[in-house]
Amino acid sequence: FVAKVPLLINRLIEMDRIRDFVLLDPATNVANRAGLLRDLEREINRARRNKRAPLVVVLKLVGLDNMNNLSQRHIQSRILRAVGTRIAASLRDTDSVGRISEDSFGVMVVDAPDGSASSIVARWESELLGQLIDDGAGGIIEMNLESCFYQCELSDLESADSSEIAARLLSSVEQALIKQ
Repeated sequence: FVAKVPLLINRLIEMDRIRDFVLLDPATNVANRAGLLRDLEREINRARRNKRAPLVVVLKLVGLDNMNNLSQRHIQSRILRAVGTRIAASLRDTDSVGRISEDSFGVMVVDAPDGSASSIVARWESELLGQLIDDGAGGIIEMNLESCFYQCELSDLESADSSEIAARLLSSVEQALIKQ
């Protein structure tokens, strides 16, 4: 039995590394949708105890969907990686960012003071709007984005399972962005 313990520990470490790869977007090196939902579920459970609802923001890159042909995929990946890195760098350690679609990022802000959501989003927009990104092919692309946010009520957090609330919260913010 003692000889098998190191093998079991190594297997657990390897499974943990594999799980992290499943929750990471390879193009941007930030969390993918599943990773962001996992973080949001954990935050919803914590918010129930602390009585502070999380803020969810969706940032959509405008014009990126026009770069879908094969010759422009590497440029699209480069832009997504640059934006993901910039968003992640501007977050606190407790906040999370994840790529939730081909051209959108979701950001979860923990313990955002009431009424400060619009100023938080405005700060990110001012940092990202108009930024120039080298496309790697001799050109420069100017960043343009749309945003939408939602800070749920504490009563919303008590209604169901945290995974259901997280999925509903993220999809409702995405739908609100589409309607804009």
